Amino acid sequence: MLLNAVSRLLHSWQNRMGCLALPVLVLAVVSPSFGLAPKVVAVEPNQQEHATGRKEHSSDSASVKEKLELADFHLFNGNPRAAIKAYSEALALDPNLLEVRLTVAELYTRIGNTPAAIEQYREALKIQPDQKGINLLLGQLLSAQDDLDGAIECFTKESELTNKSVPAESNLAFALLARDKNDLAAERFRQLIAQEPNNADFHLGLAMALSKLKQSDNALQEIDTALKIKPNSAEAHNLRGDIFYLTGQKEKAIDEYKQAIAQDNASAQAYLSLGNLYLKEGKFQESKDVFIQAAKAAPFNKDVHYGLAFSLEELGDIPSALAVYQRALQQETDAEKTAQIKEHMAELQSKTVQKQSKP
Repeated sequence: MLLNAVSRLLHSWQNRMGCLALPVLVLAVVSPSFGLAPKVVAVEPNQQEHATGRKEHSSDSASVKEKLELADFHLFNGNPRAAIKAYSEALALDPNLLEVRLTVAELYTRIGNTPAAIEQYREALKIQPDQKGINLLLGQLLSAQDDLDGAIECFTKESELTNKSVPAESNLAFALLARDKNDLAAERFRQLIAQEPNNADFHLGLAMALSKLKQSDNALQEIDTALKIKPNSAEAHNLRGDIFYLTGQKEKAIDEYKQAIAQDNASAQAYLSLGNLYLKEGKFQESKDVFIQAAKAAPFNKDVHYGLAFSLEELGDIPSALAVYQRALQQETDAEKTAQIKEHMAELQSKTVQKQSKP
């Protein structure tokens, strides 16, 4: 449960941070329909022409300009894939267009092609290794891909470039936490709290690190502080529930999960925590009821469907369990997990047929 909380808070923090650390020289055209933020690249005045690559300086300059104008046109008209194609053609003619590479990276991120976005950020760093902001964005994408070591390396570099800026240090702290480098994470969270004592996320991050270091009492104190700052924090109640459960205080854990649901009944996480607790305790009717509620809040969450299917299976409602397992598989992306679930479903179907065939 606590590991899920770490990952959850890490991605929640990164979503809120967005691209704050990347100061931005603005593209000539920005698409109101696609919603791409103006791209700015902080460069020294004498580096500006090289960084943007918009200066006409070679026999290919006319072709580059045409490709960029075409790309800007597609971007303005809300066609990111066509814009990427045109920008890429410009990059093939002049690979050192930093602004264009950053724009293409962001476009790839927006359409969900994370590997391609990562490649573009890496190429951008080859052009200007000390550009502030790029390592932060690259680290966030690597973290989303579960490449935590790569993310930590990027966030560390960003921290060095920005004199330990809060965006760099906070992303680094959460990545260290997810990587189970809990002493280092706790140290950085304490430093962040010294700078921003009223940041509830930093107190929750420190609480997670302390809990993983078996310092439950200190962790609970940090959660209390977070709740004073942000009384309606479902995340804080959910984390306190995790700690209570890990320390054997199951009734208190249930109460905290229910409070988390009351604070945010549109989120699946508190339902998942409560439902999983009931599953571990063998209270399958209770887990079924909770997962049914969770499915309403998050109909496309595969973990919710797995929990509901297992509850139904344990209650003996095999046909319903099979139907829910099938819904879970529609959201599953892991080939090995898919094969395991299909094998389990086949076993359930076989047992059902054998049971029905008996006189």
